[in-house]
Amino acid sequence: MVDIGDVSQRKELRETLKCKPFKWYLENVYTSLSTWDNMLGYGVLRNDLLKSHCVDQGSVPGNIPILHECHFQQPQHCYYNTDGEIIIGGIASHNYNSDRCLVDPGSGSSPTLQDCPLAKTNELHMHWDFKQGQAIINKATNRCLEIVQGANFYYELIIQQCSGQSWRIEHLVTSF
Repeated sequence: MVDIGDVSQRKELRETLKCKPFKWYLENVYTSLSTWDNMLGYGVLRNDLLKSHCVDQGSVPGNIPILHECHFQQPQHCYYNTDGEIIIGGIASHNYNSDRCLVDPGSGSSPTLQDCPLAKTNELHMHWDFKQGQAIINKATNRCLEIVQGANFYYELIIQQCSGQSWRIEHLVTSF
């Protein structure tokens, strides 16, 4: 532990001036800044069956996430929050920019990425149950995000009935 010295005078000054906490500043002055205080995990998202590959946002423009050899750059940055949203391809620092959420379209086998606020408004299947080292299950459809080997021998992301595949996100903010 680092000894920072006596800060009692600074604390007294803060009380005398009736200073507000930084959280107050974020809530009342810089309201457009996203705080991301509901984040549970972030980083690359990998299936235990193929650890060399990561979930990737795929082509932009475009809304089909892919499985790609891990390079750990922004297109592969994923975030999981307490709302059950999986955001892929980086997060916006300000509320006026939109993130893209993983969505189970409800039919077919291809997952999609949709603008999170629009997905919420349109009641798309954007909420997932995920625990580190376990399946990623859509709360509405009860289908899982999984990987399969395609006809060309490349692995791809699909949404299907759960077969017991497990996933891991690179960094945990808190255990889940």
